[in-house]
Amino acid sequence: MRVIVTRRVWIIIGSSFALLAIAGWWLAGRSPHWSVTGDCPDQLGTDPARAERIVAQLGRVAAGRALLDRAPQPLNVCFTQGALGVVRSDGVFVLPATWEDAEVAARLGHLLLHRIEGPPLPDSIPEDADCSLLVQRAVRAEVEAHLLEASLRRELGVTRARDALAFEAALWDAPPGERASVVERFLTTSQTRPSLAAQYEQRCRTAQREAK
Repeated sequence: MRVIVTRRVWIIIGSSFALLAIAGWWLAGRSPHWSVTGDCPDQLGTDPARAERIVAQLGRVAAGRALLDRAPQPLNVCFTQGALGVVRSDGVFVLPATWEDAEVAARLGHLLLHRIEGPPLPDSIPEDADCSLLVQRAVRAEVEAHLLEASLRRELGVTRARDALAFEAALWDAPPGERASVVERFLTTSQTRPSLAAQYEQRCRTAQREAK
């Protein structure tokens, strides 16, 4: 028996597939395995709605989705005034409350990389550790994280300049193969304050003294 499919049926079938595709895209965008909480210590601000919004914004770009997929869940996102953002040893992400959402999303990407790959400088440093070597490794990790943040800022449309990312203009003017060197120079030299490398060196020496 021959089955005759009318034009109306084809339209219904086509519409159904389109709806399924849209639903699949929507569910993929939501990525329900990205769990966000706001279990914040007393000195930090809790804003669950904003935390969800920032995570969703980071998830709109491929590099952000890759980080979120690799990150330990749940993401405990908190806010503070006047800070650049850190990820604490207990896994709490402390983000700047005064920045715009896209900026915060890019900074979260930076911190997620540290959370996934481990802190640039180990939390525990023995007395006989080679601080020079540890600082070199920390700088390499920071170069990677700063490059990632700058790239995320660009993809998310951030145009506001930040002192902590003052290398951005020179970064995008440089050839791709030289961009890591641009960031490394920024992190290891400073005219107005101790460079990030110098801060890591101090932290390492302090940890060694405390380990005695």
